[in-house]
Amino acid sequence: MAALAHQLENRLFDLTRGADRRVCQDILMLLGKIQRAVSISPKAKEDIHQPIPLLSPHWLVASDDASPEFRLACALAGLKAVGGGSTKSALQESPTESVFETSAGLPMRLHFAGIKLDKKGYVWDNESRLAVWGEGSLTQNLNETMRYRWLAAQRLSHKDKPFAYGVGANQADIAAFLAGSVDEWRVSDLAQGLALLKEFNSSGLQTPTTRHAALPAAYGLLKPFFVPDRELTRIGFLAADAQLPLRGELLSWLAANQTQKAVDWAWAKLRQVGAGLPHFPQQAPRAVGIDGPRLLAALAFPLAFGQLKSLLLTLGASEKATEQQAEPAQ
Repeated sequence: MAALAHQLENRLFDLTRGADRRVCQDILMLLGKIQRAVSISPKAKEDIHQPIPLLSPHWLVASDDASPEFRLACALAGLKAVGGGSTKSALQESPTESVFETSAGLPMRLHFAGIKLDKKGYVWDNESRLAVWGEGSLTQNLNETMRYRWLAAQRLSHKDKPFAYGVGANQADIAAFLAGSVDEWRVSDLAQGLALLKEFNSSGLQTPTTRHAALPAAYGLLKPFFVPDRELTRIGFLAADAQLPLRGELLSWLAANQTQKAVDWAWAKLRQVGAGLPHFPQQAPRAVGIDGPRLLAALAFPLAFGQLKSLLLTLGASEKATEQQAEPAQ
């Protein structure tokens, strides 16, 4: 703990000499590490009575270095849930959303450290069932987090999937993660720091030069199960009166590397609810060689709305192409 505090002092001193984006990231990462370290140490909590106060959203822009790691961490840190069956889109929510509303919506910070919200703000929670983030890999932690997040949403009777977001990643970021070409430890550490921000808004963030990328068909097929229904309806992927719930079995199959079983189930379920899928081929895509746990981890990162719309609408694109090819020449 003393070493982390010393590092924080040094980086804060560096900040006084210039607002470098990497310095801002380092400060956020250290704050996230300190928060988690205190939360798991009874002795430390005797001296530090409250969690770190939520930070200004200005830190988001100040730490934006336009890297895939930053965008992935930002997308992950802003995960939340909109309970009570709200039909308001994550992109339409007020940027001045109160901390109490945010906490009620399963903010990602609850998974990083044992904290909870009382009438005066955040306090330590020695009995947290949500703080499951550990010392393992990013993939391991995301698999565990998704399972407990789903369980919490069931327990709290949320009417929609707990995957609302503030800022989304892009397809190229997801492709880089699946390919193992990002610094996953930095993503993990930075997400813990960014989760300390009061709110997330993409306004002012840098626009990446490359946003689109080829993603496995299995990813596109499974992604709707990790998107709130209201977003799927807004895109036009799901009918207004339809529901596409996430099942615990789907999480279990992916975590157990039974990827094809998960894909086959998803294909059948999407057909059942009338989602836009191609008439040909009449079977789910093959998932040979796709690591289930890593795919599940990739599905945990929210996609920006435009990127999500592009991805999901392409699922039905081959249907239109097939129909056009079947038309006789005039």
